[in-house]
This record gives sequence, structure tokens and C-alpha cells, in this order.
Amino acid sequence: MPGKYTHALISLLTVLAIPIFAQRPMIPDLHKDAQHHKIEVYNRVLSLIKEDSYQGIRLNKDYGEGVAWMKGITFSTGTLEFDVRGENVKQHSFVGIAFHGQNDSTYDAIYLRPFHFYAEDQVSQDRMIQFISPAHLQLAKAPCRVPGTVRTSNSTST
Repeated sequence: MPGKYTHALISLLTVLAIPIFAQRPMIPDLHKDAQHHKIEVYNRVLSLIKEDSYQGIRLNKDYGEGVAWMKGITFSTGTLEFDVRGENVKQHSFVGIAFHGQNDSTYDAIYLRPFHFYAEDQVSQDRMIQFISPAHLQLAKAPCRVPGTVRTSNSTST
């Protein structure tokens, strides 16, 4: 029968082993990745941003959807944190993050609509952050018009 020291040792080893399995934060070097062609860009031109307190990438404005894929990154569970800049010009700035990408038109995305951030009406405020899945639902061409709902195939549900 194990003694109290055996239980304490097993507990201590368990506590010490947890950080080994924890996912460590990944902070990509976007400048280096862009220079080494580890970012694949569709329907946009990528440029580097280098400011005193910030380094990042910029995608130009253009018609249609544009996306930049970071090659060689696998992500399953966790927290995504990113900085994004957009313009407060109605219908001109849809910025966000895409995932589950297969190509330039098959992906899911969460995007921000900065021109709604300061809107006075509740409907526009409810549309500040949106989810799309254009290849499956054709939401890029026919977005769901009811805030708080998600379109699935031919129906709309909450």
C-alpha cells in the first residue's frame, strides 16, 4: 500500500509535467516570413510595415476578397491574438483573420467592419464583427441580413 510520500511525489510530478504539454505561444516574424515566401497572397499586394513601435504586413485595397495564408502553420486549439488596422469608411474596410483555408475561396473567416464601430443604430453595431464561410454558404454574395443568426444551407437559424 503506497504511503503518503508516494502520493505527494506522484502529485508533484503531475504538477511539474503539465507545463511540458502546454502549447507555447507562437509569435511569427511576419517580415521574415514574407521575405522567405512563407506567406501566400491572393488578390492583394503585400507590403511590409516598419514603424518605431510596430512591425507587420499590409495588404492593399482592391476589389473582391483578398487573403494572405501563412504557410507551414498548424493550429487546432487555443487563442489567436492579432493586431489589425482598417479604415472607418463605409463598405471599404473588411479586415480579419481566415482559417480552415484550402485555397483563395475555400475558408472560414471572422472579419471586422470598422465603419460600424461608431454607428449609432443597433443593427449596424450588431454587425461590427461577422463570420463568413464563402465556399460553403456563398455569404460573400448573399450575407445573412438578420443580426444574431447564422445561415445554414437554405435556412436561417439562431
